[in-house]
Formats: sequence, structure tokens, C-alpha cells
Amino acid sequence: MGSFSNYTENLLLNYLFDNVIMFVGLSTTDPLEDGSGITEPEAGSYARVETEVADWSNSISGTLKNANTITFPNPTGSWGTIAYFFLMDGSDNLIGYGTLSSSAEIVSGDTVDFEAETLVASLN
Repeated sequence: MGSFSNYTENLLLNYLFDNVIMFVGLSTTDPLEDGSGITEPEAGSYARVETEVADWSNSISGTLKNANTITFPNPTGSWGTIAYFFLMDGSDNLIGYGTLSSSAEIVSGDTVDFEAETLVASLN
């Protein structure tokens, strides 16, 4: 088989994001496909953000985006240089991951969020 059709890609993404509780996390190191390689901040009030079904758009052409802004707790200390994001289910299984368009040193007082339509999941 060469590839999935847009219909199948949309079906799979919509099913996954409608039926699995997603947590968005941040990492200073590049996640690996097996779920290892993630280095989350260990201080400064960092926590993964749980999302709801309504936080995600319906998939179009095999691409799904966050429909709402996803906001992390305000840092109370250094989170290090954040360069990657990831999605986990409630059992710490890696769903997906990616590289941020630009890395940033996160320190106390920063606002950390993904504005609507900036976090993209794709099966293309």
C-alpha cells in the first residue's frame, strides 16, 4: 500500500483526538519514537497541560490543529531551553512529538502557550 487517503487520515486523527485524553508537554531534548529522550522541566511549577476534545479542530486533509489556546502554568523558575513539544495519553504513552519553530529559554514570569492553530498533528 502506498499511502492512506485524506478520508482515512482524517478519520484516524479525528478518532484519536476524540477518544484519547491528550496531555501536551514540553522538552529540552528531542523525543524519540519509543517515548524516550524526553527531558521535561523539573522545577518552576511546570506541568503538562490536559486538553479536551473541544481543544482540537476536525482534521482536514490529514492535518489537525489546536482549536483553542493551550496555556501552561506560569513558570516560577527556570524551565531551561525548550525546543520540543509532545503529546501523551493519560498512561504516559507517547502519541506524537515535534520541534518548535524556535526554541526559548523559559524563566520565571514568562507566558508559555500555543496559540490556536499553532500546534499541528499530521498524517501526511
